[in-house]
Amino acid sequence: MAPLPGESAVQIRRDIAYSGPLAFDLYLPAKRERPVPVVIMVNGIGADWMRSHVQYTGWARAVTARGLAGITMDTREATVDDDVKALLAYLKSHATELGVDASHVALWSCSANVRRGLPLVQTLGPEVRSGVVYYGTGEVKNFRLDRPVLFVRAGLDNPGLNRAIDALVMQAMRDNAPVELLNVAAGTHGFDVRDDAEFSRAAITRTLDFLESTLRGPLTDSIVAGVPLAGAAGAVFREDWKAAAEAYTALTISRPSDPIVWERLGQAKAALGDRAAAIAAFEKAIAIGTPNRGIVGFALARLQAEAGEIDKVFAALEGMKNFLRFFAAELRTAPVFEAVRRDPRYEPLIRDVPVPPR
Repeated sequence: MAPLPGESAVQIRRDIAYSGPLAFDLYLPAKRERPVPVVIMVNGIGADWMRSHVQYTGWARAVTARGLAGITMDTREATVDDDVKALLAYLKSHATELGVDASHVALWSCSANVRRGLPLVQTLGPEVRSGVVYYGTGEVKNFRLDRPVLFVRAGLDNPGLNRAIDALVMQAMRDNAPVELLNVAAGTHGFDVRDDAEFSRAAITRTLDFLESTLRGPLTDSIVAGVPLAGAAGAVFREDWKAAAEAYTALTISRPSDPIVWERLGQAKAALGDRAAAIAAFEKAIAIGTPNRGIVGFALARLQAEAGEIDKVFAALEGMKNFLRFFAAELRTAPVFEAVRRDPRYEPLIRDVPVPPR
């Protein structure tokens, strides 16, 4: 573990009962002017020793150096989810006396505790702003687009565990969720308390940076504001064209002057076989001034060629003539442009098109 704040820099309140026999320990910065955000070290296995485990107490101390509160907690194995919810409710109702901001909470979990910690990041209410996952996995049906998560992977860990972490990260990427992956290449399982190395300290610093940035300032609110765009882009990536078309149709109302929105709507409509709607969307993107003039123009020309509207094909190709070299090979060979190639306007158009740069 990186150097921890000294005893005088941390105020610790122990054995705070929050639900029946369950209690938590609260670590606070000794100097603070206002209620501070909270990082809960999730006891995802219900172990009665987790609240005092050196790893969890170390992290609870470490976050206080960034002006955050750290919590280590009791849970019961059979009721971990309900216990974490009860703790959040307790923090909300006792926020003033505890000196915490219960509306800004992050969940940190490691190893086997991730089995419950990660799903809770995805399912709990708006007070949970972010999550940190150290060398562990959990089952997630869909990743939230409004909740940043930092995955930390130990490169020397069990290959099967690392493959499972990689699969989770790729799943989140397919959802276009705001996740980050920190691969500690020479790190062992538990490197944050076992490996006395600069790479370990650097990973801890990066984690603290993540927690501070997602619990304070505008970052998480900005991520939330971007959810409609992120969700629509994720649907395109997954080639879920129905969802993409619905999402981008809605975005044309809230962002009518955004040419990329119209371009993506055209892409989705074309994939769904709605040629007329796709053409209209691409034409709108061009009229607004898309930065992807060549891509959109050629997509439009292809659709018009499919419809047999040869005059419109040439109009579209003329409009993107400066970019035609990037599409000339397809124009020369694709069956859909056969009628275009037979037209006397084709040879003058294509004759001087240079070979695209390699």
